This record gives sequence, C-alpha cells and structure tokens, in this order.
Amino acid sequence: MIPYLFIVVPCPYVYSSATANFALPMSLFTVIAPKLNSPYIHQMNFTVEKALPFGMVATAGYVGKLEHNLVQMLQENPAVYIPGQATLANTNQRRILLPGIYASVRQIATNSNSAYHSLESSLSRRFSDGLTFMATFTFGKLLDYYSAQNLGQTPQNPFNERLDRARSDEDRSRVFSLSFVYEIPFLRNRRTLVAYVLGGWSISGLVTAATGLPVFVTSGQDFSLTGVGFDRPNLLGNPALSHSNRAAEIQEFFNTADFTANLPGQYGTAGRDLFSGPGLSNTNVSVVKRFRISERLGQLQFRSEFFNLFNQVNFGQPDGVFVDKTFGQIQTSADPRILQFALRYQF
Repeated sequence: MIPYLFIVVPCPYVYSSATANFALPMSLFTVIAPKLNSPYIHQMNFTVEKALPFGMVATAGYVGKLEHNLVQMLQENPAVYIPGQATLANTNQRRILLPGIYASVRQIATNSNSAYHSLESSLSRRFSDGLTFMATFTFGKLLDYYSAQNLGQTPQNPFNERLDRARSDEDRSRVFSLSFVYEIPFLRNRRTLVAYVLGGWSISGLVTAATGLPVFVTSGQDFSLTGVGFDRPNLLGNPALSHSNRAAEIQEFFNTADFTANLPGQYGTAGRDLFSGPGLSNTNVSVVKRFRISERLGQLQFRSEFFNLFNQVNFGQPDGVFVDKTFGQIQTSADPRILQFALRYQF
C-alpha cells in the first residue's frame, strides 16, 4: 500500500494565514466536567393489597423515586451583556472566557436531579371463566432540572440552573390503563360444524387515557443577548384557555398574548413546562379465532386488529416557540383508526 496515494502529503504542515484551516472564534466546543459523579437512585414504595370476590385483587400505594447526579449540559462561556453595545453580531467578543477565541463552551456535568412521587392503584382479576383483566390508575408528578434527550439543551440562566426545576418534559400527571382478555363462551365446547366456525373466538384490548405532556415555551431567539440560546419569554398571566370547539383548540391551544419577548440582558420569567398539552385517549382491540386442524397439523389463527378503535383524535403538542408564526397552534396528530387482518398457521 502506498501512503497518501493521489493525496498531497500534509506533513510537515507550514502555517500560513492565507491557507489557515480554521477560523476564530472556535465554536461548539464541548468538554467534560473536571469531576463526574456516578448517578444513584433512592426508590420508595408502600403498598396495601386486598383480595376481593370473583378472583379480583385491589392494590393502592405510594411509589417514589429520587435520582441524583444525572447528566446535564451547561453553558460555561456565556456573553456579558453591555447596555447600548451588545448585539447578536458581537456575541463572541463578549464571552467571559477568551472572548474572540472561544465561542460556545458547553460542559457535560452530573449535577442534575429528579424526583417522582405518585399514588398508584390497580384492580386485577386472575384468569377464570375465560376472563382476565387489569386496570391501573396513577396520579403523580415528575420534577427535574433537565429533560432533553440529545444533551443539546442548557439552562436558560447558566449562573442559576436551579431556576429550571419544574415538571419534566415526560410528566403525565394522571394515567389510566385497562388491559383485558375474554374468551367468548358462545359455542366454545360444542363439537359441530357451526361451533367449529362460529365458536372459539376471543377478544383482547388495551385502553389508555392520560393527561397531556407539558408544553415547553421558549423564545426561539437570543433576546437576552447572552449567547446561551435557550431564552424563555416573559409571562404576563395564566396562559390556559378554554375552547368552544376543536377548530379553536387547534388555532390557539394556549393564550399566546400572555407571553412577551424577554428584554436584552434579562432572562424570561416563564418557567419550564408551565401547562399541559392535549391529553391522550386510545383503544386498541384484537379479535382472534382459532381453527384447530389436528394434533399433528396444528391450527390456523385468524386475527383482526383495530388500532384506535373509536377513531379518537389525539393532537400533538402545540408550537411552543415564541418567534414562530405558528406559536400556540397544533399542527400534528396521532394516527386515525387503523384495521389490520392476518392469518397465521401454527404447528
């Protein structure tokens, strides 16, 4: 193998300002904190259980979790706001660390915590007479300082990240779930042609209902002129709205007039995840029929599956970026009703 085949040999490199391979300031500089601590969790629970007639069991209890030393991204080189002089164009010349040489310096640290507290209850029935089910309801709250999935987000105020403590982006305060399986007894044990065709059906399903995920409202622009890039606007009042119809809900899910741009040199007064987005309600059902052929040849299984059986509309999150023209509007939704049929051979 010939090294540098068809490529100009880069060594020795002779610096020339005319052919420099990089330019200042250096940006998107990400470093590891001098000390990284191992995360640890405290888990707590207390549950009471009661056996009920017809093979049912009811439970209720407290479930909690405290997580410490979670990973978080911090902005370690914000810009200093200078009244009358600060602009977006001179942001890097106002950085606190080597201005003009270093731009953004992000640090990966382990100084974030989270806390989860909930009341969880359930009612279940063991499989008997062809029926089993489990219904659960959870009322809880998940708090944290940081919920981003890609480590790209930093606290609004790099000098006080604890101001970002709020509901987690993944928090749903109330969640109900019901799963069931029912073997329809009609003609189950008859040995006739009619029973072979019409009997042996079973139905199973999953019903889910939950309150919405929090809406994270951001400025979408560096109004503070601090080079952090995660400003939040100022909050003037309660942004919650009641909607007379679905069209109004889509057009303005929350009161956008209650938000104004934060001022230069200042961070916005709106906290993280102030209110919940649209809730969730969905029912999936599967109907199954088994045709037994023989002990040696096995059986055929016919399945019909109905996703979002009642064709319920589940909206996506409203646009939470203040500078967007679609601020406050809902532009997405989950899948409508979908039907799926399958024939499966088991042996």
